[in-house]
Amino acid sequence: MKIQVACTLCGPLRKMKVPTERKPSEEFNRGLLEQTDGDEDSSNLRLYQQLYGYATRGKIDSFKDTIERKLKADEVHDPNAGVRLLSRLSPHKNTFLHIAASFGHAKLAAEIIHLHKPLLFEKNFEGDTPLHITAKTGDLDTASTLLCEAPGAENADEVFMLLTSINDEQNTPLHEALIHGHQSVAKSLIEAYPAFSFYLNKEAKSSLYLAAEEGFDEIVKLINKKAVEKKPEVRDNGKSPLHAAVLGRRNNEILKIVSSMVEIFLSSKDEKGRTPLHSAASIGYVEGVRFLLGRRISDSHQMDHGGNFPIHSASSKGHVKIVKELLRHCPDSKELKNSNGENILHVAARCGKDNLVKYFLKKGEFRMLVNQKDRNGNTPLHLATMHHHPKVVYRLAWDTRTNLKLLNDRHMTALDITESTLETIASYHGRLTWTVLKSAFAQRAQSLHVLQRKKQRSPQVANSGGGSTDLKLPNEESIRDRVNTLLVVTTLVATMAFTAGFTMPGGNNGDAPQEGMAILLTNAMFQAFVIFNTIAMYTAILVAVCLIWAQLGDLNLVVTALRLALPLLGIALTMISLAFMAGVYMVVSNLHWLAYVVLILGVLFIFTVLVVFTPLFCKTTSGSRIFRWITYFLFCVEVWASGSHNDD
Repeated sequence: MKIQVACTLCGPLRKMKVPTERKPSEEFNRGLLEQTDGDEDSSNLRLYQQLYGYATRGKIDSFKDTIERKLKADEVHDPNAGVRLLSRLSPHKNTFLHIAASFGHAKLAAEIIHLHKPLLFEKNFEGDTPLHITAKTGDLDTASTLLCEAPGAENADEVFMLLTSINDEQNTPLHEALIHGHQSVAKSLIEAYPAFSFYLNKEAKSSLYLAAEEGFDEIVKLINKKAVEKKPEVRDNGKSPLHAAVLGRRNNEILKIVSSMVEIFLSSKDEKGRTPLHSAASIGYVEGVRFLLGRRISDSHQMDHGGNFPIHSASSKGHVKIVKELLRHCPDSKELKNSNGENILHVAARCGKDNLVKYFLKKGEFRMLVNQKDRNGNTPLHLATMHHHPKVVYRLAWDTRTNLKLLNDRHMTALDITESTLETIASYHGRLTWTVLKSAFAQRAQSLHVLQRKKQRSPQVANSGGGSTDLKLPNEESIRDRVNTLLVVTTLVATMAFTAGFTMPGGNNGDAPQEGMAILLTNAMFQAFVIFNTIAMYTAILVAVCLIWAQLGDLNLVVTALRLALPLLGIALTMISLAFMAGVYMVVSNLHWLAYVVLILGVLFIFTVLVVFTPLFCKTTSGSRIFRWITYFLFCVEVWASGSHNDD
């Protein structure tokens, strides 16, 4: 094996004998300790510190003169003193050559190599040789110097060892150059020995993988030109450069070059069993999907370790364009089911991808997917309900092709699922989901009493992924907490209404015959204030009565009582807000701009209260088309406010 290294600094390649046995790391450790013990000659320590400073600043003449003086002084007594001084290690086990290389002092590095060539192979505390250090810093002159000072062709084994030496991260110098983005150094290393472009580091990444990952097009092309000619043996357990090119969204030219280098790249899978097509579909890389389908269409029917096909990966991320592209090449992909028996609509519904669900429902070719069941008997509507995606539930529940009465393997409809998790209804997402199903006239298959008995017999219910999850039916403690919270709120409303009823705005008349009468009795806004305040008072009292019934312990009675209490509480909150607005407006009406500000703020606040509170007690949709569009807008505001449109 012959290795030629171009050198512009040092002329022809020099010959160097490298000892076959270098100092082991244990000896370096021991040597370092010996250098710092109390018996060391202080003059030698001072001399080392001077040399260290010269190496840091690149003072080649001072460094060389100091070494020569040391050699002359110790020539008779200790002929090896100079070598020992040059071999001395810093606290991080760096030699003088490491230090010179790290600061880019190429000429000084060449001089140090001339004085003691074995330093080329020494490693510091991270396992880096001077060439590793140079690759990290990206100094091309220093890298060229180190390469041209390496042994010639007759010592090719040593050159090979220098170029392919690995540090503690199992990175070669080429790895380090690419990791730190130094393409010029990387090119010189590839020119020196192209085949090591396929060596793997600790992360199972080759230099080709790193180049493709970072988008270094020229490096990829150079490796293709130089390394592939050698027909290297590539280990199939490394990460595929084609995956890196796909994940980096590289252009088709790079994809073409990498996929044509070695056949194993095109068919390789990552640690999760994903093909390059899986990766491209998952990140929404349309050009990559199109390219890969053109090169290897069979990957569209490859399953990863999670049991998903590429079209399922695209569906889980909501990539409509990717799904269209996959179906254009492989129309039968819409029939594929993953290891959980889920079709692509199941996956989109479970992950809350409203845009993709909308696309599937608009296209008649997907109608067969709407009511399909997975391995656990769940339809897409069941899965969207379980994972509380109200917008997806809305689209599915109001589609005429959806069968709202279908049961899963637990003999539960979608409405049963929401009502069996009444603790979740207190959350906004869960409550919105329940509201949508109720407004779509969904039916339950089992009463809440039956669900309660099932919980007592079997506390675990199979979830959509084949595992299990607790069936969260209400218990006495949760009911008590909910009722107590509502009681506190309604008590505050009643107290405020009661107080306002006896402290009228504007005060009372103190003169007979109208003593005790409100001064502003004939004012229209005062009359509105009285009406709103009275409604708030009595509705708050009705809420308190309903909540007393809720504490009797009967499950159906609890649901009925809460169903009555929530809308009444909403009315009470709205009325007390209107009463406040009318009262304040009345007393500041002489200052018109302030009165208008009070009205505008009051209207905005009351609208916000209605938007947030309405889904807790009433339907968001209706059989009337006009009212349905109006309430759908409110529903979208609620979904946006709750953040459920971002759920995955």
